[in-house]
Amino acid sequence: MLKNILIHIRDFCYHFSKKQGGEKFALENYKLRLLGFVFIYYIGLLVVIGNIAHHYNKMPINKNSSFLGRISFSLFFFLLPSWLLLKWILKTVEDSPIKIDISLDEYRKIRNRGLFILVFGFVFCFSCLVLPTYIRGGKIHIGNYVIQSK
Repeated sequence: MLKNILIHIRDFCYHFSKKQGGEKFALENYKLRLLGFVFIYYIGLLVVIGNIAHHYNKMPINKNSSFLGRISFSLFFFLLPSWLLLKWILKTVEDSPIKIDISLDEYRKIRNRGLFILVFGFVFCFSCLVLPTYIRGGKIHIGNYVIQSK
């Protein structure tokens, strides 16, 4: 199921890039757009994990940690898993060929599915940022505006 969703997103990214800049542009650019789609969900999951760790006071890094410790923590816990995720996604998606010639109805179907996944990703990421603070009863700040006060 996840592979099918990734393939639909890949097809949408390819055809959207093709509409913008042609065949060559699409072949160069669709992977970057695919990874952008996936990283919306990845950032949401990282925020959830960070909120859970912060809630239970299990954060391995705090304001007293050294600069080298912070850099190594971010490399090990954020960049390494994201790099492995990227490699896995690209390997999974490249197994199936891209449908290069599609009809207008198929393009609309792929576009609607891709936009739904993108909007759901933004809602998921935003809810991962706001809901844990709301559930704990803390203040939610967006810029200088406070949504909820204690």
